[in-house]
Amino acid sequence: MFGRRTFGRKATAAPAEPMRPATPPAGKIFDDEIFEGERGDFLRSAGYFPADPINDAANAQPLAVLLGDDAAHLRQVTAAAKAVIAAPLAPYQLIPVEVWRGPHGAWLRQRLGLSPYRPWNTLYLAEGPAAVAEFGLPLAERQRDAQEVAFGMEMVAAVHDHLAGAQDGATQAMITLFKALRENLAPLLPPERADMSPPVREGRDLVRAAAIGMAVNFHFPSIEQIQRSHALTLAQPEVQLTA
Repeated sequence: MFGRRTFGRKATAAPAEPMRPATPPAGKIFDDEIFEGERGDFLRSAGYFPADPINDAANAQPLAVLLGDDAAHLRQVTAAAKAVIAAPLAPYQLIPVEVWRGPHGAWLRQRLGLSPYRPWNTLYLAEGPAAVAEFGLPLAERQRDAQEVAFGMEMVAAVHDHLAGAQDGATQAMITLFKALRENLAPLLPPERADMSPPVREGRDLVRAAAIGMAVNFHFPSIEQIQRSHALTLAQPEVQLTA
């Protein structure tokens, strides 16, 4: 009931929000040319690949800054879409954004380069009854409960642990599910084409499958509705869904 006395001790201030660097880093840490010949072989043997997110200097910024930039870009894209579509659509994230605030958020964004606000995880669903009627899509305004967030974190943790070598039954069952989704829903889950290290490539493939797993598990949206949204909003799904 009564807290411990703290005479003479200063209160601890809340941590400040991460600040954007005055000059944000840009470009690649190792240029593509360095990955040619013997030097490239050495870098690859050490785990460095040209398209890995850790080779992107900008990804060294704080997670909150990266996600803030990603969200701002999605808002710009959405505003542009609303300017040309009579019945407006609104973005909906398959894996809830809250998962990036969990223990594996930095790993997802900085190590795998997976942002919740990009096409692999973002659908455009109906914003209002007119769009429901015209496009046959469900409403994007849907509350995400704690169960969905917890399930999203569980799926991401399974991928993380699998890549770390975990062999427990629960992890392997989840990975088997993701591999089955990749096999059965190949058009929704195009393979990675960029020159990435095998663990990054596998991690990205599995997490993208987990996004579809969210929809399957919670019956929202349906696979047909996901396909309809992609057909309506993505000019090059095979490229954009791996971006």
